[in-house]
Amino acid sequence: MQQTRQLAAIMFTDIVGYSGLMGRDEAGAMKLLDLSRKMQQNLVAVHNGRWIKELGDGVIIVFNSVLNAVNCAMDIQKQARRIESLSLKIAIHSGEILMTTNDVFGDSVNLTSRMEQLGEKDTIILSGTALSAINNIASIQTAYLGDFNLKNIQ
Repeated sequence: MQQTRQLAAIMFTDIVGYSGLMGRDEAGAMKLLDLSRKMQQNLVAVHNGRWIKELGDGVIIVFNSVLNAVNCAMDIQKQARRIESLSLKIAIHSGEILMTTNDVFGDSVNLTSRMEQLGEKDTIILSGTALSAINNIASIQTAYLGDFNLKNIQ
């Protein structure tokens, strides 16, 4: 299996409340999942991202730049607001990953996954590393949420 190490912006997305919706309306949940994936795939392509894999109702995506990841995340959230019942939470971190043909591994991937779990509906959470990469861009507004202890992350 071919493996390469590289710096990347890692993005995790997740549909908020999807499990509950699936329990109430399976057909509706599947339709929402399909709409969400199609919308996200289109925007990932526009922002030069690489769709790595789907994890249930979530997705792992990587970008060559934090700015591309953040712009993509903002566009995804904007489009999600136009789709009834779709609320997403998104996390972005920048760090070294181990990439194979169709997957990514490493501490940076694990950190991004843990960050996504902290998110609330309609939010984009950035790590300090990702934030420092876009901090001087006036068109992107951010708010400091504090420091967090994440399970199995040092």
